[in-house]
Amino acid sequence: MKDDLQFYPTPAALALRAWQMLGIGDRDSNGIPRAARILEPSAGEGHLIRALLEGNEDARGRERFPLRHLKVDAIEFDMSKHAALKKSMQYGYELSLGKIVGMDFLAFQEIAFYTHIIMNPPFAYGVQHVLHAWRGLFAGEIVAILNAETINNPYSRERKELVALIEDHGRVEFVGRAFQRDENPDTLREADVDVVLVYLKKKSGAATAADATLDAAMSQMERDRTGAANFETDDKTLCIPKSAVETAVDLYDLAVKQAKSSALAQDMAARAARRLNQHMRSIASGSAYMQNKPKDDEDRDILSGWANTCAELRETAWRGILGATMVEGKLSHAAKQRLQARFADVSAMSFTVSNIYGFLQGLSESAWEMQLEMMCDLFDSWSRYDSSNVVHYMGWKSNDKHRTAARRLKYTRFVMPGFEYRPYTTRYIGSLESLYDYDRVFCILDGQADLDSPDLIRGTLSSRIACSNLVDGSRIKTRYFDLRYYKGRGTVHMFPNRRDLVDRLNRLVGAHRKWLPENPAQASEAFWQQYEDAEKYSEDLEKAFGALSNNGRYNVRLSSARFDSCSDSAEQAQESLYQALEKVLTQRGIDVSTLMLENTPQPKAQAQADAAPLALEAPSQPAAQPEATEKASIQFDLVSED
Repeated sequence: MKDDLQFYPTPAALALRAWQMLGIGDRDSNGIPRAARILEPSAGEGHLIRALLEGNEDARGRERFPLRHLKVDAIEFDMSKHAALKKSMQYGYELSLGKIVGMDFLAFQEIAFYTHIIMNPPFAYGVQHVLHAWRGLFAGEIVAILNAETINNPYSRERKELVALIEDHGRVEFVGRAFQRDENPDTLREADVDVVLVYLKKKSGAATAADATLDAAMSQMERDRTGAANFETDDKTLCIPKSAVETAVDLYDLAVKQAKSSALAQDMAARAARRLNQHMRSIASGSAYMQNKPKDDEDRDILSGWANTCAELRETAWRGILGATMVEGKLSHAAKQRLQARFADVSAMSFTVSNIYGFLQGLSESAWEMQLEMMCDLFDSWSRYDSSNVVHYMGWKSNDKHRTAARRLKYTRFVMPGFEYRPYTTRYIGSLESLYDYDRVFCILDGQADLDSPDLIRGTLSSRIACSNLVDGSRIKTRYFDLRYYKGRGTVHMFPNRRDLVDRLNRLVGAHRKWLPENPAQASEAFWQQYEDAEKYSEDLEKAFGALSNNGRYNVRLSSARFDSCSDSAEQAQESLYQALEKVLTQRGIDVSTLMLENTPQPKAQAQADAAPLALEAPSQPAAQPEATEKASIQFDLVSED
């Protein structure tokens, strides 16, 4: 009697080898196992699936296969075996790898939904099962246990087709008489056949066809392109390769077009599903099928989905343009945040060639403002974290008293707190990355563009030896600063190596905040003298301020006063500072009443007052500082287009 079902349970060792050939357990770039949907189309009582569960731990107790990321469905023709099959698929309390999804695999039409197929088909019909799996699979892997005769004797058209598939898309592993107990003692039913493991991997033809279509479309775009003018600027940071803007817009337009087609296709699928549901209800109720009338808001739903997809595409495209400019790499952390906040409005604009050029033009014109903001951030961080980093002077404001304290940085040392000692980490000191922003600003002040130079803070502290020496209290030298770390206090002392750059920073920030005149020639020689001598009279100013601020209980120290808030105490502190400055300067022979009178003679300090606003890509020679009235606030001249 012929054995039509040919039930030969898979021995555990052979089953485990088949699972190992199947490419499950692959991990993504984040180290997370990729999900796999697996089909076992000749499951029997589940011996092949049971081997996945029982053999999932290796000799070291590690998981071979990521069961949490796997779904294994089964097909079995003999319904009498379904109960045992379900039990084999259970791997926890009321937990199952998957479900029984059919009886006849050769009639099963949902193979495309699976990523992997593993099978031990009937020996007499193995070639038909493998070919059916291959034809139905969209993309994925197949492992099949077959009679070796199927491969060794390709006398039929189907066997020849299978051999050709193996040559082009897979491989064969001969395992001998695996269904003999002398080979595998756990064999339940012996078969006197040589066995092979066939592995096939199928790639989606859709991806290849889509790439070919896109390549053809892009070639046609290149031929049809009229050659819009390239964006040109002296700032090399903003130079984008030729035709890159036009190509980006072409690809964006193509993606939007395909997104519309996808939205319409999804709507069609949803409508078909609703009709199927209505049809099945009509069968169950015995009533005639009646199609529901379209709802008024269905078109709106299609439009909403398409619009959301296009919004994501547009934001991605705009951020790609920003990334291509390489501007962000030259900005401090705070400057990046400001740019991103402003960029949110830009990414809502139409992604067209004219709008991109408008954005690049606006970015170029705003380069100086962004750099000046970075300088102010740096100045404020030094003056805010430790008041001993600054000294005060009589500020300039149209012969009137300042409402904010005029101050400049010292030339000798800056104390920065907040650097926690971490003895058990590779980075012994926390927050060292915040120091990189200081180098970014000083490179701008110095007209240098290379932020990856090994003599900058980042390059120096990339060495573990340098970090270790810094922790031990050694003074570490970099291009613009010497650094010294005080472990107990968690502070880093920064000793600037370039007084001229600190002076340039002081003058740029001072002019921006109206503490210094826009034109250095406006101020008298006495004004510049008290500005330069601020460190010499700082102790006297501290004493005078304390005496003036005495309210009968204690003296308010200048180092603890706050001048930048809008409170009454800040205004009072500012008034006390002004009076203290007036007293100290008078004692030093400087007539305060003449300090803020405009002066026509050229002051001696004018040569030092020339500051160089540098573009994001610094010029070879520092340029003269432009007038403050020419500083344009950041704006992107974009054209809204349909």
